[in-house]
Amino acid sequence: MTATWDGTRMLIPDQDLDEMELIGNRVFTVGVPAGADPEFKAYIMAAGSTHAFGNRSVDHTLRRHCDKWVHEFEKQAEVDARGLVGLRRAIAGQATGRCIEISDLNLRKNTPLPVR
Repeated sequence: MTATWDGTRMLIPDQDLDEMELIGNRVFTVGVPAGADPEFKAYIMAAGSTHAFGNRSVDHTLRRHCDKWVHEFEKQAEVDARGLVGLRRAIAGQATGRCIEISDLNLRKNTPLPVR
């Protein structure tokens, strides 16, 4: 996930530092924010692969593998959003908001959550 702050592209916003995803191949592994763009992850894969194999230019690796990597990361993001990972993120988001309100002593009355 990327965010804009003062015209600068931030690749790792503060809230994503606690949730890293490991990506890599048989030669290297690197941690990226779990919500990072699939294209960003593909660029990281290309840079890591290029460096690991002792090459100087990432262009050839990007041309050869970028589309495949982006497609794989998009599929994985879709699976994560609909599965247990997505449920955990949704619960963590609500719990974090409530904890912030309690920490700020914002004791306003909230509407109850629907019971199913």
